[in-house]
Amino acid sequence: MKHVEAVIRMFYPEYNVRAISLRRRNRANRWYKRGTMFRAVLDVLKAADGPLTVREIVLRLLAGLGEAKPDLKTVLALEAGVRGTLARKDGKTVQNVGQGMRHGGRLRK
Repeated sequence: MKHVEAVIRMFYPEYNVRAISLRRRNRANRWYKRGTMFRAVLDVLKAADGPLTVREIVLRLLAGLGEAKPDLKTVLALEAGVRGTLARKDGKTVQNVGQGMRHGGRLRK
């Protein structure tokens, strides 16, 4: 990026290179393809007998994938995806209930 900034400064010294933002790199999920995580989360919520926290959802997803004792890095990585999925669907398909963690949910009826 520094080389690009240097070339821009050579041709347009008055241009504000701070206005150029870096592109965020999306990391691929090793367990779920794009667009399939929400279906798995819904399956976990349907099988639950009450509201679940995001951590409980993640642990049940990983147990279903054969990860009996996942490490913390694995749990946190999948938790971020589940949290984002639930945030996008909050109020539409799932709803946030209770207090505590920001998203844990149950199916909306």
